[in-house]
Order: sequence, then C-alpha cells, then structure tokens
Amino acid sequence: MNTQEKWSFLHDNVRSQSISVIVMAFNERDYLEIVVREIASVLHGLKRAYEIIIVDDGSSDGTEKIADRLAEELPMVRAIHHATNQGLGAAYRTGFVQAQGDLVTFFPADGQFPATIMQQFVPLITNADMVLGYLPNRHSSLLAKVLSKVEKIIYRVLFGPLPKFQGC
Repeated sequence: MNTQEKWSFLHDNVRSQSISVIVMAFNERDYLEIVVREIASVLHGLKRAYEIIIVDDGSSDGTEKIADRLAEELPMVRAIHHATNQGLGAAYRTGFVQAQGDLVTFFPADGQFPATIMQQFVPLITNADMVLGYLPNRHSSLLAKVLSKVEKIIYRVLFGPLPKFQGC
C-alpha cells in the first residue's frame, strides 16, 4: 500500500479531523529526525489520521537525505524538496499546497517548539477557526525577534488585531 492509499484508508476510517504537519527544514541535519519522530509520536497518540510533510528548502548539509530516509521508513511521512533555498514563504506555500489534512500546522525542523503542544491545540480547534500558539519566556536571537515582529505585523495587516502568538 503506497502513502496515498494509506492516507485514504486512515482518513476514511478515522472519524475525527485529520492533521497535516508541515516540517520546514533548511540545513537541519542535526535535528530533523528527532523532530519528525517526536511529531509522529504525538500524532499517533492523538488517534487521528495524520501526515507529516517535510519541506526541505534546498538544504546542502545532508538534511535532504535524512528527509528521504524518514519518508521511506515512516509510512505517513513525505519529503518534498526545493532545488534551491527559496525562503520561508515558499516553504509555507509548498506545505499548504501539499497538505491533505483537515487541520494544518507548521513546525520548524530545529525543534524550537515541542510537538506536545499539539495535544493542547488540537482539542481547541473544534470551537475555533484558527488556534495560535504562544510560548512565554522564549529566548531568541535579535534577528529572530525582528523576524517574529515583522510576521506579526503582516498578520495584523491581513487579518486585523490578533491575540499574542508565537510559532505553531
């Protein structure tokens, strides 16, 4: 049974909403496998159909080989590769286009967010259109803080005022 057949079988036989988790990776060979296996473990425990899509954004450090190996070993994992680094926006677009689940979330491959937060977020989505995460006391570099602020400004322009959020 190929991945598409497994997805269809699981999706048709699990009555709750299915989940697509997009793992965005660029030169993350040291963390990718740990993060993907942690996400798979949490998703398995949620008792829902799921898929994990690794979007390798043009890595040159061996991340792409790890992504392919994980896709071969774990039935609900797919690896998609950008030939060159196209940036975070392209990784998001690729993830949205490839996702087949009813619910979609993104995780960076560097492990900055624990996969266990899905255990809190997934039940909340039944009463909301969107669930935004927030991790208090997160220590980040100045560049990460600036990029996070820019992301929040873009969301505010697109969607209006939003509650505090960070990450997934």
